[in-house]
Amino acid sequence: MGEWAESLRVKGTSADQIELLKARVPRVNSGCGFDRVRDLNGDTAYTFIGGLKVREDSDQFASYQTRNFYLSAMKQFARFLIRRKILTENPFYDLEPWDVRKDRKHDRREVTADELQSLISTTEVADVTRSKLSAVDRAMLYCVAVFTGLRSAELGSLRSESFNLEPAEVTVPGKFTKNGDPAVQPLPPAIVPLLTEWLMGKPANSLCWPGPWAKNKGAGKFLKADLEAADVPYVKDGLFADFHGLRHELRLAPDPKRGEPEGSVGAGAAQHDHTDRG
Repeated sequence: MGEWAESLRVKGTSADQIELLKARVPRVNSGCGFDRVRDLNGDTAYTFIGGLKVREDSDQFASYQTRNFYLSAMKQFARFLIRRKILTENPFYDLEPWDVRKDRKHDRREVTADELQSLISTTEVADVTRSKLSAVDRAMLYCVAVFTGLRSAELGSLRSESFNLEPAEVTVPGKFTKNGDPAVQPLPPAIVPLLTEWLMGKPANSLCWPGPWAKNKGAGKFLKADLEAADVPYVKDGLFADFHGLRHELRLAPDPKRGEPEGSVGAGAAQHDHTDRG
């Protein structure tokens, strides 16, 4: 497992992704009783992955997407063993992934310009701390998420020095991007004055939004609470306004706090294409 992890690191896989893979493969191996390489069996693994629960103490089955992540990890691990001539064939090669279209439990919805304006303005003046982030810091977090398309892990990695306001851009270290490459994201001119004022209160080289909220997926929880405080529905027509969905609402507005969109593009256009590769 250590040699596989090192090979992934050399290929440029991000540290977070390596940790996920290192957790998924042993979970399947342990659950299936794969103690030795010759024990690896596709049907056994497929049955185990199909019965995964969201937590060990839960009765809720894991989503199809989560199952596919585990299946993909097993296939990837087997390919490594083949390259090392430890296996001659991949026992998981012909296992079909689950059809996620039949398991849409949490489809995201678009946050409108008015809802975004209400969320940011209400959060900023609420004077409520959530996940050890102040109201002002969370309001700026939402602004930056919307105007850059960055993921929560990428946002959580940003330091005051990550922002270069002349030219207007923010740099995410490769350790925190999905593909392991550093990413430089342009900033819309509208957000630069707000960032300039906000960053003046940040110590040099400090994390802009410190704490474990990104790693522990806490952003969705405090966003939901802030939406409720702003009288913005979290669920509308069966669709969810979650944090990840904010990155799909990049708005080219003259003033982010006023939420007056001149246009809207998806996050795929907001970031370099490589950041969305699975």
